[in-house]
Amino acid sequence: MYYNIFLFSANKKVHSEAYGCSYRGCSWNSGTQGIDWDYYSTTNGNCTYCMNECDNDQSCEGVECGGEHCSWWKNGKCDEAHEHTLSSNGIDVMCVKKRDFSSKGTFLNQITLISIYNQKILYVIHFDSTLYLGCNANNLLSLIGSKSTMESNGWKFDLTHDGSTPTHTYEGVQEKCGPQVKWYGWSTHAMIGTLSTVLNGTGKVKLDFGNCWNDGNVNVYLNSELIATAPENTKSKSKTFSFTPGALLEIKDEGGNAVIAMNGIKILCDGRL
Repeated sequence: MYYNIFLFSANKKVHSEAYGCSYRGCSWNSGTQGIDWDYYSTTNGNCTYCMNECDNDQSCEGVECGGEHCSWWKNGKCDEAHEHTLSSNGIDVMCVKKRDFSSKGTFLNQITLISIYNQKILYVIHFDSTLYLGCNANNLLSLIGSKSTMESNGWKFDLTHDGSTPTHTYEGVQEKCGPQVKWYGWSTHAMIGTLSTVLNGTGKVKLDFGNCWNDGNVNVYLNSELIATAPENTKSKSKTFSFTPGALLEIKDEGGNAVIAMNGIKILCDGRL
């Protein structure tokens, strides 16, 4: 297997009410709870909620969100890239606000490219550039297919069945969804399955989704607000919407035995889809 890994270092800082997010965080052991960090909520990890709490807290410099909890870090703690030593579980993100951050993202000027083939490093290249990361960091979300690929690119799965690994038991679902559906999944019976991600930067999304079963609804939520619905036997439906930093996108099978169909997602950054 051949693949490239890009490592980035930022040279710009962030605006008081805008955030740069990454899938790396700080160890809670590096600070004292109640002084250096604490929870805004142990049950609500919505990033928009978490950032709003931080915006209203003069001592808050950054938040951890996206999963089940929302926690804050005080000014001067966990606000530099070298402090972000913990890899994320693929769900939680670390979002930091700094004075000179553009709400569309953060500029990066040092890139390290590591090229790997069959678990061996072929070469390492360091070079400077002016790479714009923010809205553009969402582009990997468009690589829809296997669960492992989607998870590594920022999608979170909370479902009982993943159609990218079909079984004989559910051949009927595979036939009904058809080859044009790039990914499908669901949760059993009355259970609600969810496919979700946290969006970076500011931009627009063009989402092609559907419900490839003869029951229920597939609903799309942005920051917990319903924005689109695909009823039964609707394999493809398009929805375009705007987003801001830390927006939570959720696609759920609700109202019966719906099956989530994902046909494509395009990100619009700086006026280009």
